[in-house]
Amino acid sequence: MESAADAERVVRATHFPPVGERGVAGTTRANEYGERFDDYVETANDETLVVVQIESPSAVESVEDILAVDGIDVAFIGENDLSSAYGYPGEKDHPTVTEAVQRVFEAAEANGVYPGIAGRTPTTLTERSNRGFQFFLLGADLSFMRTGIEEFLDG
Repeated sequence: MESAADAERVVRATHFPPVGERGVAGTTRANEYGERFDDYVETANDETLVVVQIESPSAVESVEDILAVDGIDVAFIGENDLSSAYGYPGEKDHPTVTEAVQRVFEAAEANGVYPGIAGRTPTTLTERSNRGFQFFLLGADLSFMRTGIEEFLDG
């Protein structure tokens, strides 16, 4: 996601007409293979969650325009990619990265979009929740399985 034009394409691709241009298949699992077609098409646009990832300097520079696009629900900040793109891989606390994160957060709030970020530990999750973040990446399935297996083997 680099621009408002990208955001507009995402909204069009994820919504049925008249909002977007997503294809309307009649027999999919989402509409119970046609059994709930009318209900599904009527409610899907309102129930679709659109999350855009902001993880490059150019996206940060355009974030106010990106998040002003109607239909964007969440602005997720990809800190690892963002820190790498700024030339500070893994340095999420580097001033350039923290300034970018703050800019995205403020643009999200100004546009009624939920700000999102990773909260991979209980401490980090609490701290970021207290800062006002509302959408979180908590981890990956494999990391949760590894942690569970380690706890099991240690127990």
